[in-house]
Amino acid sequence: MRTRLFLRLVPTGGARNGPVSFAIDAAEIAGETALRRARGEVLLGCYHSHIRAPARPTRGDRRGAAGRGGLWLIYSLPARDAALFEWTGADFTRRALYFV
Repeated sequence: MRTRLFLRLVPTGGARNGPVSFAIDAAEIAGETALRRARGEVLLGCYHSHIRAPARPTRGDRRGAAGRGGLWLIYSLPARDAALFEWTGADFTRRALYFV
């Protein structure tokens, strides 16, 4: 049986949002993780946009991913492009992203 993955966009207030960085409050992540678990779902990652940069992880993204892992979907506004990455524990690995 093949596992089906769904993308659910859940806006957060953000602990810190600015033109070149963002942070999601740890309590929001914990709450969302608990909600997903109660529904039989799994929180796999996060998404964010780069308003001035390409859709690839920055140094700040690497710092934010350390200890969290998961998938990171990044959308570049200037390029109008999205890319999916998986945190390996040491760096990001690009994953295939298909739009249907």
